[in-house]
Amino acid sequence: MKNNKIYIIVATAILTIGFLIFSLEKLQVTNFYVKPVPAVVNTPRPVNSVDYTPQTSPPDPTVNSEKNPAESSPSTPSPSNATVSITRANQDPSTKNLNIGVLVYGTSTGTCTLELLQGTYSVITKIAAVTAQSGLVTCSGFTLLASDIPSAGTYSVKVSVGSASAVQNVELAK
Repeated sequence: MKNNKIYIIVATAILTIGFLIFSLEKLQVTNFYVKPVPAVVNTPRPVNSVDYTPQTSPPDPTVNSEKNPAESSPSTPSPSNATVSITRANQDPSTKNLNIGVLVYGTSTGTCTLELLQGTYSVITKIAAVTAQSGLVTCSGFTLLASDIPSAGTYSVKVSVGSASAVQNVELAK
C-alpha cells in the first residue's frame, strides 16, 4: 500500500512536469528543441568626415610640388609600396548606407580613392586621406549614403592607394 502511494505521487509529479513543459512550449515562453541564436546588435557606424564638395579656389602650387629626394624621409614609405585590403563592405539594413573599411599596408601617407563600379562603369568616386589610427593605417572609413546609390544590384567596391588596389563585390538593396 505504501509503495502504491509512492508510485502514484511520482507518476503525478512526472505528468505535472510534462504538462508544464508542454504548456510552456505551446505558449512560446521557452523552447527546448531549438538552440537559441544570439541577437544581432546593429551599432551605428561613425559618419565619414571627409569633405566631398568641389574645390572653390585654385590649387596651392606648393601642396603637391616635387621634393628633392635628398630631403625626403627614408622612414616614410611611399604610396607606391602600399598594399590595400578591404576589411568590410556591408550595407546597413536600417539606413541602406554602404560602409567600407580599408586597411593600408606599406605606407602611412597618400590618398585613398574609392570607386563604386557597376560592371566597368564608375558610379561613385570618393577620395580620403590615408590616416594612422591606433597603430593601424586606414582610409578613414568610407560611407556611401543610400541616396548616392543609384539602384539595387551587384556592384564592385574598388579602393586604390597609389598603384595598389583591392576590389570586393557587394549586393546592394535600395
